[in-house]
Amino acid sequence: MKNLLLGLLSFIPIVYCFPQKSASSAYISMPNKNVAIEDIGAYYDKGYYIESVYYTTLGIGNNWNIKTKANIESIWDNFVIHNYGNPAGHVAIIDSLGFRYVGGALYGTGSSTPMLVKYNPCGEQEWCALLTKVGYNHGLVMDFLINKNDELIVALLYLDPNNPSLVDQVFLAAFNSQGDLLWKNAYASPLNHPLLRNPLIYQIKYINNEYYLSGDGYYAYPSNPGHFFLTPLFIGIDSLFNEKWILPFGNLYNFRGTGYSSVLMNDTIIMGAGTKRGSGLAMYGIV
Repeated sequence: MKNLLLGLLSFIPIVYCFPQKSASSAYISMPNKNVAIEDIGAYYDKGYYIESVYYTTLGIGNNWNIKTKANIESIWDNFVIHNYGNPAGHVAIIDSLGFRYVGGALYGTGSSTPMLVKYNPCGEQEWCALLTKVGYNHGLVMDFLINKNDELIVALLYLDPNNPSLVDQVFLAAFNSQGDLLWKNAYASPLNHPLLRNPLIYQIKYINNEYYLSGDGYYAYPSNPGHFFLTPLFIGIDSLFNEKWILPFGNLYNFRGTGYSSVLMNDTIIMGAGTKRGSGLAMYGIV
């Protein structure tokens, strides 16, 4: 799971640190650039690693990695470059040995390819995987985790602008620690769920050896299948990576919103959290 401190996404991002009862902050900025903090994780030396992206006036994101002390004072920073595009990391995990994994995308002209990178504790790249898929010209690593078998389970989004509602978009992929792709499967497929359109996943959780995806999708009105509206979406996947169920949550006539996370309440209930359009935060109970 990600070790998050707190990041505020802004044109000049701020990282807040709360040691005991006092608070401090650090401003992270770059001249003439818009900077966004994408993720933050704790290192074995009690410092932090900040995964950030800076944007040029053309709106193209570029990776900016920052290592700090415990008080958020910068130790070093570096930029990630690629010969064939602009790499941007959006989610990062640091394991118990200090290895860092970063997921995001390699952005090119009119395209993006899901990207997963491993760095050693010294910040040197161990391997980089680009997850191209025939028929799609846009993709992104949305989230990932490390399971008990030390496999990286990666939630992927693929898009086909020419046919956005009738193709598979949500995928999981598994990698070993050496960067070998073990498998890749589609979930919440419109072929299996014809009332669902454009599913989108924001988070993957590992609970009791099973996997739970949180996001949203457009679901058809029961009385008018040709009309779709946005609803929170949760997907349950068993330990063998078979899809158990998908759950468009709430009253299908008037519930609008997005699911962002899920947590185990007890042996039989998982609580989902997200937003309800028009009324702020929402909680969902999944049995």
